[in-house]
Amino acid sequence: MSESEAYRRGLQRRDQVMGPAGGRRRRMMRALHPDLEEHLIAHAWGDVNARPGLDVKTREMLTVGILLALGRDREATTHLNGALNVGVTRDELVEVLLHCSVYAGFPAMVTGAHLLADILEERGELSLDDEEG
Repeated sequence: MSESEAYRRGLQRRDQVMGPAGGRRRRMMRALHPDLEEHLIAHAWGDVNARPGLDVKTREMLTVGILLALGRDREATTHLNGALNVGVTRDELVEVLLHCSVYAGFPAMVTGAHLLADILEERGELSLDDEEG
């Protein structure tokens, strides 16, 4: 099967956002059936995410907010990392979380805060005290 232009565009955008992360997911989808991986890359990343109407940072902030509102924690974690990879700041992500609290509820905000704290801790950008207070 030859690669479509949307697939090539999608790979480029996906790599820009996710970097080397997500390789296992792509291999898993390909192993189940190559059409799964091709569909995701060509359509989600190539046809939609790579559109010129919004910059990549804005798209990632929107994606994080939508995923948190829908309770899709696994994908939200992936896109929180992606947002940081493309230059969305910690403060901007906190604003997304605060915005989520109004439109998706406090549980979405709290979940997002936990996910973001875990990611920042893994990246060495946040140190959590073990003591209360």
